[in-house]
Amino acid sequence: MQVFGAKLPTFSEFVNRYVPRLINKTEGTYTYGANNKLPQEIIQMVSNNAAILKALRLRSKYIYANGFQKSGDFIVDIETGKTANQLFKEIVFQKSLFGSVDLYIKKKMTGDVIGASPLSHELIRRRIDGDFEMNPKWGMSDFLRSDTVVYKAFTQGKPKEVKRDKKGNLLGEILYHWNKDAISYFYPIPDWFAGEMDIRTSIELSAMDLEMAVNSFMTSGILTLVGGQELTEAEEGQESYIDQVTKLLTKFTGGIKNTDGTSDRMRMLLLTAPNKDAVPVLQSFPVDKLISGSIEKRESVDRLVAMNAGVNPVLLGYDAATTLGNTQAMANAKNMLSDFVITDQEDIKQAFSMLWPNEDWSITRLKAVGQIDPKVMEALTENEKRALEGYEPNVSTTN
Repeated sequence: MQVFGAKLPTFSEFVNRYVPRLINKTEGTYTYGANNKLPQEIIQMVSNNAAILKALRLRSKYIYANGFQKSGDFIVDIETGKTANQLFKEIVFQKSLFGSVDLYIKKKMTGDVIGASPLSHELIRRRIDGDFEMNPKWGMSDFLRSDTVVYKAFTQGKPKEVKRDKKGNLLGEILYHWNKDAISYFYPIPDWFAGEMDIRTSIELSAMDLEMAVNSFMTSGILTLVGGQELTEAEEGQESYIDQVTKLLTKFTGGIKNTDGTSDRMRMLLLTAPNKDAVPVLQSFPVDKLISGSIEKRESVDRLVAMNAGVNPVLLGYDAATTLGNTQAMANAKNMLSDFVITDQEDIKQAFSMLWPNEDWSITRLKAVGQIDPKVMEALTENEKRALEGYEPNVSTTN
């Protein structure tokens, strides 16, 4: 395995500060991240954080807008009858998540494309010879190299070489389109991934809140039982005093639930003692600042996560009601996002143009209504106004 650098990095060492450029010469492939599991780890990370997931979903909405301007109804798969806009919707989130367009292409021997369908980006690996490998179990414990299937890269025109699977069936080609640069070198690395530390911080803060809710002792104190060996001694078949108290106190956490799904948190705690000297001593432990600090920190970090994805936090509800009610401020935030995703739209336009060069693949854009001249607004129909905000046409007004 060839390593570009003085030391072989691991994902735990670098996390995101450095995405190594590795080549596995034995298998003839480029390694995706430090351990060839980077896309799987991206999926896991995003699925564990609501802020980045919502930001990427909203970003996808703005990339799609209202689909293609002129060729949305163009049939991109003769067998299924799928339209260009339908395919666009299927691939747009993956474009936001990974930064690439990944399609399985079916062609005639003449070179005409007769079908295109989305592929799972995380299952694809690039080969040094220009081909692609797909394996449904990349990153899994039961991964088998023998399950890997090699596909030719998409080329315009007649196929120069045709590959078959183990059963002899003809295989299509893979269109794997992304913008190669110093960061996205062997594979696409989305810009939002530069904020991975913020996302992981948000995940940990969420986990801490859950742990406080489930494991916290709601009397918020340290209980000291005064006594010696007699606290732990017990007759056969009986519980010791310390065991009884421990079981009782556990009910005041979220670890033990009643049949109705609640616990005994916040209820009165009753303990008995054989004498005054054995009365438990309670030491208060204030946690209010810890809890409030965690809440404030979470919102602050989640705002950073949204901004790293190019989404103004106000569009995800991370702001005061006065801002959310400010039409112009909201319009500005929406237009910023609309401008931010132009590069993604251009990438998708280029991918479709490679497949069907004779069609116009210009993509619509979402423009906030607050920014449109009032005189222009008066001339628009109801459905044209709805389209500006990304809503579907009102069927009652189209007939």
